[in-house]
Amino acid sequence: MAPAKRNTVGLAGGAKKEAKTSIYFTPEEVDKLDDLAYEHKKRTGKRINRNAIVRYLVDHCNVEDLQNID
Repeated sequence: MAPAKRNTVGLAGGAKKEAKTSIYFTPEEVDKLDDLAYEHKKRTGKRINRNAIVRYLVDHCNVEDLQNID
């Protein structure tokens, strides 16, 4: 699977900058992210980190996906 394309803010000279944010996860959520990264490596042979997983989810999520959030 190819990495998700990022929409970043353009700077002078074509440089790109990503916005920094903090997200706090429960230990169970961190475990799930780690499990996803581990399974991805087992299936593809390529390492992926938590940030890449969260970015992918944000890039592919739409408002209909959020209907069951309380």
